[in-house]
Amino acid sequence: MARRFTDANGLLNDLLDRFEAGATSPIAHPDYASFPSVVVADAFMKQIREAEGAGAVSLGWGRGANRDQVAHVRLASAGILYRYLGRTPASRIAEDAAARLVAGSALHDSLKNSASQIAEVWARGKTWHGFGSSDVDTLRHAFVLAQAILDNRHLDVDYKTFSRRTVGHSKTLERIEGAVVRLLSGILEFPPGARPREALRAIGLERFAAAAADRRQDRPRRGRPI
Repeated sequence: MARRFTDANGLLNDLLDRFEAGATSPIAHPDYASFPSVVVADAFMKQIREAEGAGAVSLGWGRGANRDQVAHVRLASAGILYRYLGRTPASRIAEDAAARLVAGSALHDSLKNSASQIAEVWARGKTWHGFGSSDVDTLRHAFVLAQAILDNRHLDVDYKTFSRRTVGHSKTLERIEGAVVRLLSGILEFPPGARPREALRAIGLERFAAAAADRRQDRPRRGRPI
Protein backbone atom coordinates (compact mmCIF):
# COMPACT_ATOMS: atom_id res chain seq x y z
CA MET A 1 0.00 0.00 0.00
CA ALA A 2 1.35 3.43 -0.96
CA ARG A 3 2.53 5.61 1.91
CA ARG A 4 1.01 9.08 1.68
CA PHE A 5 1.89 12.16 3.72
CA THR A 6 0.88 15.75 4.30
CA ASP A 7 3.89 16.42 6.55
CA ALA A 8 7.23 16.72 4.77
CA ASN A 9 9.30 15.77 7.82
CA GLY A 10 7.13 12.72 8.32
CA LEU A 11 7.64 11.65 4.71
CA LEU A 12 11.41 12.17 4.76
CA ASN A 13 11.86 10.38 8.07
CA ASP A 14 9.70 7.52 6.81
CA LEU A 15 12.12 7.07 3.91
CA LEU A 16 14.99 6.72 6.38
CA ASP A 17 12.97 4.41 8.64
CA ARG A 18 12.42 2.01 5.76
CA PHE A 19 16.01 2.38 4.58
CA GLU A 20 17.17 1.32 8.06
CA ALA A 21 14.74 -1.59 7.94
CA GLY A 22 16.40 -2.84 4.73
CA ALA A 23 14.68 -1.09 1.80
CA THR A 24 17.31 0.04 -0.71
CA SER A 25 15.33 2.74 -2.50
CA PRO A 26 12.06 3.48 -0.64
CA ILE A 27 9.46 5.86 -2.02
CA ALA A 28 6.57 7.81 -0.49
CA HIS A 29 3.77 9.95 -1.88
CA PRO A 30 2.24 13.34 -1.15
CA ASP A 31 -1.36 12.99 0.04
CA TYR A 32 -2.92 15.73 -2.07
CA ALA A 33 -6.47 14.90 -1.04
CA SER A 34 -5.68 15.44 2.64
CA PHE A 35 -3.84 18.78 2.64
CA PRO A 36 -5.94 21.13 4.81
CA SER A 37 -5.04 24.18 2.72
CA VAL A 38 -3.02 25.42 -0.23
CA VAL A 39 -0.63 27.09 2.21
CA VAL A 40 0.13 23.76 3.88
CA ALA A 41 0.57 22.06 0.51
CA ASP A 42 2.98 24.76 -0.66
CA ALA A 43 5.05 24.50 2.53
CA PHE A 44 5.17 20.72 2.09
CA MET A 45 6.41 20.99 -1.48
CA LYS A 46 8.93 23.69 -0.58
CA GLN A 47 10.63 21.39 1.92
CA ILE A 48 10.52 18.42 -0.45
CA ARG A 49 12.14 20.53 -3.18
CA GLU A 50 14.82 21.68 -0.71
CA ALA A 51 15.62 18.06 0.09
CA GLU A 52 15.79 17.35 -3.64
CA GLY A 53 18.11 20.32 -4.16
CA ALA A 54 20.40 18.97 -1.45
CA GLY A 55 20.58 15.63 -3.30
CA ALA A 56 18.77 13.68 -0.60
CA VAL A 57 15.73 12.64 -2.66
CA SER A 58 14.58 12.45 -6.25
CA LEU A 59 11.09 13.31 -7.46
CA GLY A 60 8.82 11.37 -9.77
CA TRP A 61 6.26 13.40 -11.68
CA GLY A 62 2.70 12.58 -12.66
CA ARG A 63 1.36 12.05 -16.15
CA GLY A 64 -1.27 13.72 -18.29
CA ALA A 65 -3.29 16.25 -16.38
CA ASN A 66 -1.11 15.61 -13.31
CA ARG A 67 2.23 16.05 -15.04
CA ASP A 68 2.94 19.16 -12.92
CA GLN A 69 2.38 17.28 -9.67
CA VAL A 70 4.99 15.27 -7.75
CA ALA A 71 3.75 11.70 -7.86
CA HIS A 72 6.33 10.23 -5.49
CA VAL A 73 9.50 11.02 -3.55
CA ARG A 74 12.35 8.51 -3.70
CA LEU A 75 15.35 8.27 -1.38
CA ALA A 76 18.45 9.21 -3.36
CA SER A 77 21.13 9.49 -0.66
CA ALA A 78 20.58 8.33 2.90
CA GLY A 79 23.75 10.07 4.06
CA ILE A 80 22.63 13.44 2.70
CA LEU A 81 19.11 13.01 4.08
CA TYR A 82 20.47 12.22 7.54
CA ARG A 83 22.43 15.46 7.45
CA TYR A 84 19.51 17.44 6.00
CA LEU A 85 17.21 16.29 8.82
CA GLY A 86 19.88 16.44 11.51
CA ARG A 87 19.16 12.81 12.28
CA THR A 88 21.67 10.29 13.63
CA PRO A 89 21.70 6.96 11.74
CA ALA A 90 20.25 4.03 13.68
CA SER A 91 23.45 2.09 12.98
CA ARG A 92 25.53 4.67 14.84
CA ILE A 93 23.05 4.82 17.71
CA ALA A 94 23.10 1.01 17.87
CA GLU A 95 26.88 0.89 17.88
CA ASP A 96 27.10 3.34 20.77
CA ALA A 97 24.33 1.58 22.68
CA ALA A 98 25.90 -1.85 22.17
CA ALA A 99 29.19 -0.58 23.56
CA ARG A 100 27.37 0.66 26.66
CA LEU A 101 25.51 -2.62 26.91
CA VAL A 102 28.63 -4.63 27.73
CA ALA A 103 31.07 -1.95 28.94
CA GLY A 104 33.05 -3.06 31.96
CA SER A 105 31.36 -6.46 32.19
CA ALA A 106 33.05 -9.84 32.00
CA LEU A 107 30.45 -11.82 30.09
CA HIS A 108 29.99 -15.40 28.93
CA ASP A 109 30.71 -15.76 25.21
CA SER A 110 27.05 -16.49 24.46
CA LEU A 111 26.01 -13.26 26.17
CA LYS A 112 28.58 -11.37 24.09
CA ASN A 113 27.06 -12.92 20.97
CA SER A 114 23.61 -11.88 22.13
CA ALA A 115 24.83 -8.30 22.55
CA SER A 116 26.13 -8.33 18.96
CA GLN A 117 22.84 -9.70 17.66
CA ILE A 118 20.90 -7.06 19.57
CA ALA A 119 23.11 -4.34 18.05
CA GLU A 120 22.29 -5.68 14.58
CA VAL A 121 18.57 -5.50 15.35
CA TRP A 122 18.90 -1.96 16.66
CA ALA A 123 20.89 -0.94 13.58
CA ARG A 124 17.79 -1.78 11.50
CA GLY A 125 15.70 0.53 13.65
CA LYS A 126 13.93 -2.42 15.29
CA THR A 127 13.51 -3.50 18.89
CA TRP A 128 14.76 -6.67 20.56
CA HIS A 129 11.82 -8.23 22.44
CA GLY A 130 10.47 -4.76 23.08
CA PHE A 131 13.81 -3.18 24.02
CA GLY A 132 15.08 -0.40 21.76
CA SER A 133 18.48 1.25 21.74
CA SER A 134 17.10 3.90 24.10
CA ASP A 135 16.53 1.12 26.68
CA VAL A 136 20.21 0.19 26.86
CA ASP A 137 20.58 0.94 30.59
CA THR A 138 17.64 -1.32 31.47
CA LEU A 139 18.83 -4.10 29.17
CA ARG A 140 22.35 -3.81 30.59
CA HIS A 141 20.85 -4.87 33.93
CA ALA A 142 19.47 -7.98 32.21
CA PHE A 143 22.97 -8.89 31.04
CA VAL A 144 24.44 -8.33 34.50
CA LEU A 145 21.72 -10.46 36.10
CA ALA A 146 22.14 -13.21 33.51
CA GLN A 147 25.88 -13.34 34.12
CA ALA A 148 25.34 -13.45 37.88
CA ILE A 149 23.09 -16.48 37.38
CA LEU A 150 25.78 -18.16 35.31
CA ASP A 151 28.14 -17.46 38.21
CA ASN A 152 25.67 -19.26 40.54
CA ARG A 153 25.07 -16.16 42.62
CA HIS A 154 21.32 -16.79 42.44
CA LEU A 155 21.11 -20.11 44.25
CA ASP A 156 18.50 -20.34 47.00
CA VAL A 157 17.84 -16.61 47.21
CA ASP A 158 14.73 -14.64 46.37
CA TYR A 159 14.19 -12.17 43.53
CA LYS A 160 14.56 -9.03 45.60
CA THR A 161 17.69 -10.13 47.43
CA PHE A 162 19.40 -11.33 44.26
CA SER A 163 18.39 -8.22 42.33
CA ARG A 164 19.51 -5.85 45.09
CA ARG A 165 22.85 -7.59 45.52
CA THR A 166 23.49 -7.72 41.78
CA VAL A 167 22.26 -4.41 40.34
CA GLY A 168 21.40 -2.37 43.44
CA HIS A 169 17.62 -2.35 42.90
CA SER A 170 15.34 -4.93 44.47
CA LYS A 171 12.59 -4.85 41.80
CA THR A 172 14.71 -4.88 38.65
CA LEU A 173 14.66 -8.64 38.08
CA GLU A 174 10.89 -8.81 38.45
CA ARG A 175 10.52 -6.15 35.75
CA ILE A 176 12.89 -7.72 33.22
CA GLU A 177 12.76 -11.42 34.06
CA GLY A 178 11.65 -12.21 30.50
CA ALA A 179 14.76 -10.59 29.00
CA VAL A 180 17.02 -12.39 31.49
CA VAL A 181 15.52 -15.76 30.57
CA ARG A 182 15.82 -15.01 26.83
CA LEU A 183 19.51 -14.24 27.27
CA LEU A 184 20.04 -17.49 29.15
CA SER A 185 17.91 -19.71 26.92
CA GLY A 186 20.79 -20.66 24.65
CA ILE A 187 23.07 -21.41 27.59
CA LEU A 188 20.97 -23.04 30.32
CA GLU A 189 18.31 -25.72 29.93
CA PHE A 190 14.85 -24.62 31.04
CA PRO A 191 11.66 -26.71 31.19
CA PRO A 192 9.95 -26.65 27.77
CA GLY A 193 7.30 -23.97 27.55
CA ALA A 194 8.10 -22.58 31.00
CA ARG A 195 7.25 -18.97 31.66
CA PRO A 196 10.14 -16.74 32.81
CA ARG A 197 9.25 -17.04 36.50
CA GLU A 198 8.90 -20.82 36.25
CA ALA A 199 12.17 -21.06 34.32
CA LEU A 200 14.07 -19.12 36.98
CA ARG A 201 12.54 -21.16 39.77
CA ALA A 202 13.65 -24.33 38.00
CA ILE A 203 17.28 -23.22 38.28
CA GLY A 204 17.02 -22.26 41.95
CA LEU A 205 15.87 -18.65 41.95
CA GLU A 206 12.73 -18.14 44.03
CA ARG A 207 10.46 -15.13 43.82
CA PHE A 208 9.76 -14.97 47.57
CA ALA A 209 12.14 -15.13 50.53
CA ALA A 210 10.11 -17.82 52.33
CA ALA A 211 10.33 -20.14 49.34
CA ALA A 212 14.07 -19.55 49.10
CA ALA A 213 14.44 -20.43 52.79
CA ASP A 214 12.44 -23.62 52.31
CA ARG A 215 14.64 -24.59 49.41
CA ARG A 216 17.76 -24.11 51.55
CA GLN A 217 16.25 -26.28 54.31
CA ASP A 218 15.35 -28.99 51.83
CA ARG A 219 18.86 -29.13 50.44
CA PRO A 220 20.70 -32.25 51.72
CA ARG A 221 23.43 -31.42 54.22
CA ARG A 222 26.85 -32.89 53.91
CA GLY A 223 28.13 -34.82 56.90
CA ARG A 224 31.44 -34.02 58.52
CA PRO A 225 34.32 -36.20 57.40
CA ILE A 226 35.36 -38.75 59.99
